[in-house]
Amino acid sequence: AVDAFIDALHASLVLRHKQDALTSLQRLVDVNKRRLAAGDIAETELLQSRVERERFRAEVIAAEGVQRACEVALGKLLGSDGSPRIRAEGDLHAPAIDLDRSSLLTSLEKRSDVRAAAARVEAARRQVDLERAKRMIDVSLGVGWTHSLAVTGENGVPSADLVSTSVSVPLPLSRIYRGEIVAAENAQRQAESQLEAVRVRARAELEEALTRLDAATRRVALYDEGALVDAKSVLSKIEYSYQRGEATLIELLIAQRTATDVQLVYLDALAERAHALVAVAQAGGLNEDLLRL
Repeated sequence: AVDAFIDALHASLVLRHKQDALTSLQRLVDVNKRRLAAGDIAETELLQSRVERERFRAEVIAAEGVQRACEVALGKLLGSDGSPRIRAEGDLHAPAIDLDRSSLLTSLEKRSDVRAAAARVEAARRQVDLERAKRMIDVSLGVGWTHSLAVTGENGVPSADLVSTSVSVPLPLSRIYRGEIVAAENAQRQAESQLEAVRVRARAELEEALTRLDAATRRVALYDEGALVDAKSVLSKIEYSYQRGEATLIELLIAQRTATDVQLVYLDALAERAHALVAVAQAGGLNEDLLRL
């Protein structure tokens, strides 16, 4: 559900940005109408700005469809039938998180698959102990006491006390067959081998998730450190120059597309980092709520 929420939020932010770009292009069309009426530009510039506006309008319609599909997918995971409509709100700017690799490796034991494999090993060990206990010989010890009364007469016998002890050791002929204990020991070794395989897979998944997170974090930093601001600054300056007749429409449209593309790629990088954070939480056996967006 967390990944579905990230997808829905990303789709919502993409739609919002494309709507902003469409609004900007609509302003450009309105400006060009006035400039055409004043004789400052040719009709082709107005037509070209209209074409660009309609192209972005089509992209907005497509983005609306993607957003709706993501919201429906999220609603299904949350048990909603689509009424009322579920909307993802927020942003994808995750705070800086210090992830200690050694602590994450330790937390792998909390993963459900690792815990299940460890439980199977423990159950196999208990079965081995039980089978070994069954093969133990039960030695029985017995103590007896007998008292004889005195007999009077010519052949009389005096009273007597007799104490006896006994030890019973059964012959374990029926336990020569070791099939049950051998089977239990084999099952234990198999369970231990499966546990090790699960741990190896868990470590590999964690390393992969950390690698994805590192790459996504560096991508976000690249845009945060200047690329995003530079693209917006170029667009703003060319818009100003175009209104003064110092830049061409083509230069303005290129700047508009570049600024839009940079923003969309930035949103993709933010979404990828959010997905990577969730993957680290899942791979490391952590609570996903600890990695808040």
